[in-house]
Amino acid sequence: MNAAARAPWYFRYRVFLIAGAYAAGFVIGDLLMPASAPTFVRLGALTPAWFGAQGMLRLIALLTLAGALWRIWGAAYLSSAVVHSWDVQTGTLYVGGPYRFTRNPLYLGNVCWALAIGAYGTPLATALVVLFNLIVVELLIRTEERAMRSRFGARYVEYEATVPRLFPLWFKAGPPGPALRPDWRQGLRSELFGLAFVGLTFAYCLGFHQAAGLFWAAALLLIAVGFVRGRTKGLPSGPPIS
Repeated sequence: MNAAARAPWYFRYRVFLIAGAYAAGFVIGDLLMPASAPTFVRLGALTPAWFGAQGMLRLIALLTLAGALWRIWGAAYLSSAVVHSWDVQTGTLYVGGPYRFTRNPLYLGNVCWALAIGAYGTPLATALVVLFNLIVVELLIRTEERAMRSRFGARYVEYEATVPRLFPLWFKAGPPGPALRPDWRQGLRSELFGLAFVGLTFAYCLGFHQAAGLFWAAALLLIAVGFVRGRTKGLPSGPPIS
């Protein structure tokens, strides 16, 4: 059974904090560096002609997909109640799957998205989007770490010393944990919004700008479905992003 620790307001409303990080980064970046070419265009100009801005767009799409895969992989070892919960869930210490390589695979996915989506803005906007998202992720991780140390004590401290906090290192991975089988259907179900986000990004990168409205509508529908499922299944009805 999962034990829940009462979380501060910024954890409970983290989806709005994350959205604010994007909004603030783009708005401030565009105000201070107006009429500047997007970061992906500037970086594309530094690459060979055969790669260019279109190649950078493909990298953005792949980075967005990588973020979604990290989140799905991590969510496949959790339940919807944990991923969607407004409070910090500390019932189980996972050391298998992606949790052998990073203690926070879902937040790693968020950082991948910040890097990818931030590249659509000016260089300053890109830097601010990534910076603000890192600050939010840092706040959320610190909140979870305090709760996990309180719950598991020395066991979690040992886990911290073994597995990187956020960014995986090929030479530093935890030992195989118990034979936990990932529930991929659960992972996909928990990350429906993320998948819609990936679809929108791919549509834009491939040039299907007219499909953007359709993807946004799908994303809003999936959010609504997530809230309804949370209420009808007895799960926390909090934000769909953890």
